[in-house]
Amino acid sequence: MIYKVFLKFTIFAIILTGCSTKQSNTPKAPDFMLSDNYFGEIVEFDYNESIGDLLNSVYKYEGSGAGGDCSGFITLLNSKNDEIYFNPNELHKHMTSYRKSEGIYNLYAANKGIFYKDPKPGDLIFFYNTTSNTKNSKKKHITHIGVIRDVYKDGRVSFVHNTRGKNKIDFMNLNRKNVNKTGSITQNSYIVRCQRGDSRCLTSNKFAGYGRVAR
Repeated sequence: MIYKVFLKFTIFAIILTGCSTKQSNTPKAPDFMLSDNYFGEIVEFDYNESIGDLLNSVYKYEGSGAGGDCSGFITLLNSKNDEIYFNPNELHKHMTSYRKSEGIYNLYAANKGIFYKDPKPGDLIFFYNTTSNTKNSKKKHITHIGVIRDVYKDGRVSFVHNTRGKNKIDFMNLNRKNVNKTGSITQNSYIVRCQRGDSRCLTSNKFAGYGRVAR
């Protein structure tokens, strides 16, 4: 069964905790709150039941600390949605370090599931060298992971990730690389702690690839 979500020129905000008792597989948009970042024409997609449930989970946990860290958040979404991202037993074989985000990336890479354009809501997004001990490394280490929330027609994407213990929305636009903001609209969020204005710390410059979720 296909559910179409038609989202154009809408304003999104971080969802409040709690969920409705009414059951539906159609993704539920969170409560609205004015923010310039959510202005824009969003690409519309058809969602099957599994993706609809996954996006509902993403909306539900926005603004909370669920998962504890970036890979913990993805693991939580995975466990709540019939292992839509990975089989934990299979993931174990791809762990080459203590970073679970890297293990997930390795699993997707091994299955030819890493790509660099045309993301869709629910897909994973990976970043490299986002920690204090890797941000200046010449070698690319996968250190962070999130999930795509919205795709805009101008090339921007919003994604939800756990950073500093909270699941929050940030942005990336590979068409406006090295640009943090245009006016009050965030094109690329800072994903590494560094001196303000250092474009090397923007999402566009730490992007390592998308991981396509099964559809």
